[in-house]
Amino acid sequence: MAKDYRAKIQPLGQTPETMALILGPESRDNILFPLWSTQGLMFPYTPMIQVQHANVNYGQYDLAHTNYDYFAYQKTSSPTATVTGVFGAHTQAEAEYMMAAIHFLRVVTKSNFGLQDDNRGTPPPKLAFSAYGDAMFNRTPVFVRTVAFGLDQDVDYVPVRTTNRDGNTGDAVLDEMLKNSYVPLVLNIFVDIMVAPNPSKIRDEFNLEEFRTGGLLDKGYY
Repeated sequence: MAKDYRAKIQPLGQTPETMALILGPESRDNILFPLWSTQGLMFPYTPMIQVQHANVNYGQYDLAHTNYDYFAYQKTSSPTATVTGVFGAHTQAEAEYMMAAIHFLRVVTKSNFGLQDDNRGTPPPKLAFSAYGDAMFNRTPVFVRTVAFGLDQDVDYVPVRTTNRDGNTGDAVLDEMLKNSYVPLVLNIFVDIMVAPNPSKIRDEFNLEEFRTGGLLDKGYY
């Protein structure tokens, strides 16, 4: 099977059960159903990824009668990245995928809340970011920090759904909602992510010498 090098933001768990916790049921009655085909959000065109790799923090000692400052290492902050992805809606399938991508980013930036939610209090999920192969971003654990997109005025808008695909009506309420919703033919989405490895895994696995040689890249470290 050929390696998929496209940029993706996916559930951290890869079993159908853990994916369903993020994507909902694998059913056409679910607005996120198009994302099941890519097991999460895939950027259909090559995105621009702006990486803030290192922010090394040093404490400063203010000593009297010295000509230079003195510093002590404190910590290295987690890398962050801004992913700018282009989505198109030139077909109904593309329009439904764009709508699902927008809603996916709504979902993963919210916590469980409310008396009707048995999982209330659960924070937004940790996700896996992949792009450009094993030595670049290899299912790196991340949190989505900010999401932004612009609904421009100088672009055509099309209905998300015009006909029921595959002859399956699905949920009538969702079907009508998508027929009455419009998306732009082209949309830029900006997603700001930050690398967030599991603290216990860092404690048990991280070794600078192994990281130096690339030995930890297959475990999601960046």
